[in-house]
Amino acid sequence: IKSSANHEWDWSKSDSEKAETIFAKTYPSIYKHLKSFESNLHKRQDQGRYWWELRACVYYDVFEKTKILIQGIAFHSRFSLGVAGIYFNNSTFMLPTSDLWLIACLNSSIMWYFMFRSLPHKKDEALAMDGVYVETIPIAQPTPTIRAEVEEIVSRLIDITKTNQTNCREVCQWIQSTHNIPKLGQKLEDFSSLSQVEFVQAIRDRKPKTSGGLSPKGLKEVENVYQEYAIPMQSQKSEATRLEHRLNDLINQAYQLTSEEIELMWRTAPPRMPIANPL
Repeated sequence: IKSSANHEWDWSKSDSEKAETIFAKTYPSIYKHLKSFESNLHKRQDQGRYWWELRACVYYDVFEKTKILIQGIAFHSRFSLGVAGIYFNNSTFMLPTSDLWLIACLNSSIMWYFMFRSLPHKKDEALAMDGVYVETIPIAQPTPTIRAEVEEIVSRLIDITKTNQTNCREVCQWIQSTHNIPKLGQKLEDFSSLSQVEFVQAIRDRKPKTSGGLSPKGLKEVENVYQEYAIPMQSQKSEATRLEHRLNDLINQAYQLTSEEIELMWRTAPPRMPIANPL
């Protein structure tokens, strides 16, 4: 729980014994859970005013704002926009900005090329994204025209991602509840990459043998779900791929890369580039 130094709780101005009584009455379930760890919580050096509180934090307000999220150890280029109210542990860093140009640069092919050769490497060629390294990354300043187009593309890509994530979650929940498949497996979790025939077969393969398979009515329902969800998702993925390539072209322009330098980048590209080689 936040420290009383950062948040005004009902118990914040009480002595320890009275504060604990107020805490127990205010949040009984949380109190019961934390009470079982009390002896160890008392031993912490980084704690708040009371044993159940976190240490004070000067940047709590940043969590309540939109920010750019960075994996501490990055196997892929995955800088993302975090909405207000998202909290996370110390395996993630955040930049207190919602600058869409910056997030586009960080996710670009030239940036992954640069970071792969500049940042420390971890196991399996993952990159260390500690703040001391990230803050030295060179960010080009775009022209107003480039910035405007980039921001429009990034906004659209975010919308596509949100829509597809919501649709994927709805279909996965429908499969689990309707067809009694608790563990979907990789194919069904990424169902929009399947053809309709493959989608039907994947459900048949994962259904319990005691269920008796798909009835004609059940088969029709599965096909309808595929048409309603998978086809639009495939279309949006194609749009996203096209937009990502355009985005990279614009960022290459901002960095003033020549055609020879772009060709060299792809010829000597590191593994796991954010987009496929367009050349």
